[in-house]
Amino acid sequence: MFNAYYFNNGFVEFKISTGGGLDSNGLPIEVSESWGEKVKCHIVINSKNNKGVAKDGKFSIVTYTVFMDLRDFETDTIRLSDRDNKVLGEFKVQNVEKLTLVNRLKIEV
Repeated sequence: MFNAYYFNNGFVEFKISTGGGLDSNGLPIEVSESWGEKVKCHIVINSKNNKGVAKDGKFSIVTYTVFMDLRDFETDTIRLSDRDNKVLGEFKVQNVEKLTLVNRLKIEV
């Protein structure tokens, strides 16, 4: 049976936040953010709406489902790129589902 989930067509990166909290004097420690390694994934467009208009121009609303090898992660923001490394955008994670039968992770943004 043909299963498109196994064909990687892009990359996902997870936002990593380090620091934060308070130092020994009780002063706040600045949080620094960076992107983790690029991981191969399969990206599917769920919906795309190019009809958004704002005062300073037009905008699009896009939602994606991302399938990738099963792994643990602790972030609420990911960055997606296509197979040519063109950044599709940064997105808040809406839902994560472990597909243990096929050893994949399903992320909805």
